[in-house]
Amino acid sequence: MKKFFKEIGFRKMDEMEKTIQLQAIRLSWLIGIVGLLTWSLYESYKARIDNGSVNLIPSWIAIGQVLMYSISNIIMRKRIGGGGEKKRVPLSVKLFYVIAVVAFIALIHMAIILVIS
Repeated sequence: MKKFFKEIGFRKMDEMEKTIQLQAIRLSWLIGIVGLLTWSLYESYKARIDNGSVNLIPSWIAIGQVLMYSISNIIMRKRIGGGGEKKRVPLSVKLFYVIAVVAFIALIHMAIILVIS
């Protein structure tokens, strides 16, 4: 299988290629979040104007995306280690902060919906 991938052009990335890929992923993630939040606000505005129901799908996708990013970031940092002799914050505290931030975002969105309705 390695030979097949090598023949079609796959190879190990060097440091510069990894940095470029990481920056591209960060930018695409940011654009996705901004797009989902814009869509969510548009749906809320449209529901207010039409006196209809609010489509919560973009909000839940954005919240899930932020939650998945935060949890995976915490877990990967924990696995890799790093930090040297710095005082480490327990994983449970970090997860609590992530859940609190996501709950805060959801609360703000629900408040916007209630104000608009």
